[in-house]
Order: sequence, then C-alpha cells, then structure tokens
Amino acid sequence: MARVEFAGVNYDCHSSETVLDCLSRHGVSTPSSCRSGICQTCLMRAVEGNVPTSAQKSLKETLQQQNYFLACACIPESDLRVALPDAQSAPKIAAWVLDKCQLSPIITRLRLSVVNGLTYRPGQFINLQRADGLVRSYSIASVPELENFVELHVQSLTNGAMSNWVRDDLQKGDAVTLSEPLGGCFYIAGKPEQKLLLIGTGSGLA
Repeated sequence: MARVEFAGVNYDCHSSETVLDCLSRHGVSTPSSCRSGICQTCLMRAVEGNVPTSAQKSLKETLQQQNYFLACACIPESDLRVALPDAQSAPKIAAWVLDKCQLSPIITRLRLSVVNGLTYRPGQFINLQRADGLVRSYSIASVPELENFVELHVQSLTNGAMSNWVRDDLQKGDAVTLSEPLGGCFYIAGKPEQKLLLIGTGSGLA
C-alpha cells in the first residue's frame, strides 16, 4: 500500500485507488472536475517519488518534465509527496545576495547563491520574496550548465515597491527567499526540428 503525502500529512492509498480518490476518501478537498483525465483541473505535482506515465500522457512535455500529473489518473506504485501547482504551495528556498551591480540606470543585476544549488531550465522564472512578504516574479538570466548562481535582471519601475528596494536597499550578503523555478516555456533538448519563438520583454535581457 502506497502512501500519499499532501500538505504535510500522510494518507494510505489503496492498491487500485487514484491520488484524487485517496485524498477525497480522507476528506481532503482538491480541485477536480471530469475525473477522467480530460479537463486537467486536478493537475498536481510530484515533489518526491515517481508517477506512472499513464498519469502524464495527456500533458505537454514541459509539464511532464516538471513532474506534473493528473491526480484522477494516477494510481501510485510507490510513496508520493504531492502538491498543488500554484506558486503559493511551492516550498520556499533560502538564498542570499552574492553580488549586485547596476547594468544601466534602470536595470539591477542580482546574483543569488542557493544552498545545494537550484535546478531550473532556461526560460523559467522564480518568485522573489522579501521579509515582509512582498513577492515579485523575475525571469532567470543565468545558464544552469555554466554558472553556480541564480542571476536576475530587475528593472526599476516608477513606485515599484520590490524593484526600487532591490536597487536602493538590498545589499551583498542579505538573505532573500525564492520559490521553486516556475513556468513551462522552455526548450526541450533532443528535438532540433521544434520551432522556437524568442521574445524579449521587461528588461529585454533575461
């Protein structure tokens, strides 16, 4: 009998029971609708453990590679730790400012160090959070295979609470909090025939 961990609580899952049915049987309410793998309302993410391929077959490859699955189609073969796919449910990651400099009058470059590193794909973004809870999203500008830090290019906005704090107050050595890498708009290796659309917005650099 596999166990499903959700929101810090473990639930026993019957041998022929889906993750959605398991959570429902224990009185845990999670988003769902058709319960037949079509609407994708029950999308979840495996934080730990492996999900069967049958629970991912209708999802695009970028979601599959991030361990997303359909709870209504997932009969666990081993223990799973799962989470909802929203940014608020993602674990918070401690980081600190390794380096900070002005690339231009309105662009601040931040280089952040993360304990044990951060696994991400070019094209993803993170949520940066300061101590008072203010959160903003920024594209990752570093290259995971080449650099051991996370680089962000923060564009200062008029009355921008986060961007101006980064520019004026955040200092080298200060601690910040990050979300896990988010976003499904990234290149899938091994498919040279796939078409690419490259868009530069915001700072136009990251």
